[in-house]
Amino acid sequence: MKIIYLHGFASSPKSSKAEYFKRQFKILQIPIEVPDLNCNNFTHLTLSCQIQIIENIIKSNLREKYVLIGSSMGGLVAALCVNLIDTYPAFKKIKKLVLLAPAFEFTERILKKDKNLLKEWKEKGFIDVEHYQWNKTLPLNYDLYKDAKKYEKLPLNRQFPVLIFHGINDETVPYIVSINYMKQNPKCQTILLNSDHSLKDQLSLIWDFTRLYLKI
Repeated sequence: MKIIYLHGFASSPKSSKAEYFKRQFKILQIPIEVPDLNCNNFTHLTLSCQIQIIENIIKSNLREKYVLIGSSMGGLVAALCVNLIDTYPAFKKIKKLVLLAPAFEFTERILKKDKNLLKEWKEKGFIDVEHYQWNKTLPLNYDLYKDAKKYEKLPLNRQFPVLIFHGINDETVPYIVSINYMKQNPKCQTILLNSDHSLKDQLSLIWDFTRLYLKI
């Protein structure tokens, strides 16, 4: 079994959660890979690019079985992967998901949040975004939204083992989106925690449940 950890939006493989999981799995001598999902150029980030990165990792060793752990946008991408096996047969090698505050209903939430911002983004072709890991503002191309719209109608309903952790005080991605996902996938378990979107104060508990779930 090999772990692939997928960091969130405007983050990096050096995020505190990525580093935490790397330490924990290395103690157990379980291989873990944390790819950079900024797609070489954050400005031109797309979900399709991130999906391609994951496919490339899995295709490099198809004898292995994989578990994806995804945070926020990384969680959305992980869920997309297991529902895209007809397009990407390599994703059949994924056996379980662990999702931390997955960014489900991504395009719908952007539209609801600020229609004027979305209009400006479309007209200008980019918006300025604060990249948390690099501590600077970077332009983000409208292609991210256009590309994400392609997946909007993809039913995330494959019967697949998924463990979700979501904070009840999450103001970035409301926990109801994880509840909605669970209704479509009876093999999904959702654990609601007294935390915010980062879930950083619950990592020890998340690790305990993850070990049980993965039987390690």
